[in-house]
Amino acid sequence: MSMLEKLGLLGVAGMSASILIQSLIRDGLRLRVNGTGSLIVGVLCLGAIGNLLTGGPLASQRWLVLALAVALVALVPHSRGAHLGAIAFGGLVLVASFALAATSEQHGTRACRFDKCGPLDVLITGIYPNENALALVLALTLPFLFLVPRRGARDALMLLIGVDIWLIGSRTALLGVAAAAAYWCIERWAVRRVGMILGWLVLLGGVAAELLLPLLAAPNSFTGRPQLWQLAATAEGASVIVGQGWGALERRFAEGGRIEGASAYSLHNQIVDVYFVAGGLGLIFFAIFVTQVSVRLGSYGAASLSLVAVPIWIGVLERPWSVGQVDWLTWSLIGTCLVALSQASTGTRQVRKEIRNVRVALAD
Repeated sequence: MSMLEKLGLLGVAGMSASILIQSLIRDGLRLRVNGTGSLIVGVLCLGAIGNLLTGGPLASQRWLVLALAVALVALVPHSRGAHLGAIAFGGLVLVASFALAATSEQHGTRACRFDKCGPLDVLITGIYPNENALALVLALTLPFLFLVPRRGARDALMLLIGVDIWLIGSRTALLGVAAAAAYWCIERWAVRRVGMILGWLVLLGGVAAELLLPLLAAPNSFTGRPQLWQLAATAEGASVIVGQGWGALERRFAEGGRIEGASAYSLHNQIVDVYFVAGGLGLIFFAIFVTQVSVRLGSYGAASLSLVAVPIWIGVLERPWSVGQVDWLTWSLIGTCLVALSQASTGTRQVRKEIRNVRVALAD
């Protein structure tokens, strides 16, 4: 781990701990636990147990930072505005990356591969080490834009990001763009009831694709991903229940030369990765978590479902939401949780306000 990565982890951990302590002091040391965040905490704990059982340490620095960030979601009260932070982050990444690519081709781009190239005859990496990392950040920014009330500015920014992802040369991120485009069409032209049905169909279609593709894909298709997916079948004994752990992929396979080290961070499929890291029990927790968040977001309109559907469609060929260690896409998981919980708490406060108004009216 480089010094810059260590400083970044230290900064995130420090801010998270500060927020948690301030919340505890404000609430008189009372903890208010919500089930949605607790489910992800449970998945992380299963991954830690699985890692210990397969010969690794219980936790790492990156695991602890992710656990602390998720604990904030489970314990700290929320307010509206998380989507603005996600949009601002995506915007900064977009500007910085294309500025670097325009001014320093050596640092902001890389040569095309024999099987992959962008429309500009280069692969744009920007401030990230590869084009997929950059494009996935931008693709995961798209669903947060649906929460912006000014439709004209929002649509223009979504179009800009979509075109930029195409220019970058990442094929996986285009799945997220396609899902976001589907929700844009639903929001614009479908009536509410039909729109909700279509919104759920898009989301469930992504889940079906995540489940079926690892079972049906040819071994040499999708840039060798099926060979990674088969590693999940190596689980046996307790690992079937609690997983093989957050570090098992790199420890057992990359170091042994069975897969490329660059691929050791995930199994490139969200469902397969969760099962590998946290086992069948962790997969059940994760499914309940996704269902809870989707139902809460769906109550505010079909377009809000894109906050879950876009990561799900990206998850067909990638793992956008890590349940093992903090990474460059963790902000999307935390942001989606915060949006779902803040909207739910806002709705609860509104109901309580209306109840108080009714009681006052009856008393008068």
